[in-house]
Amino acid sequence: RKELAALAELLTDAGREVRTLSGATDTAERSEAVRAFGAGEANTFIAMAQAGGTGIDGLQANCSLEVFYSRTYNLAQWIQAQDRLPRIGQQHPVTVISLIADGTVDEKVDAALEAKQGIMEAMMKNPNVEDVL
Repeated sequence: RKELAALAELLTDAGREVRTLSGATDTAERSEAVRAFGAGEANTFIAMAQAGGTGIDGLQANCSLEVFYSRTYNLAQWIQAQDRLPRIGQQHPVTVISLIADGTVDEKVDAALEAKQGIMEAMMKNPNVEDVL
């Protein structure tokens, strides 16, 4: 949450109108943040993957860029978070950018997610676990 607050402050100081979403955001604040972004009252929406990866509709009309500055080890959450924008109702091509700094834990998270995704895809093609592993 500290990362989210620091990023929101940095972007606000740069002149962006920011709305945020974390696990600490209550239902009313969550609805208002999504509404404000959808109405064009905010031009930046920052969400933690665990909080914003599922259950958000209404971002597609005004957003075609996802930038991930931090990720979870949970593959399902990662896939859901990436799939928030390219959904029914999206009017524009979607670009997904992951910020990964050299020598950080983000490199390890990225490698772990790629490995998990590879295993998942292999298992979908061949459900026999012994053949996959």
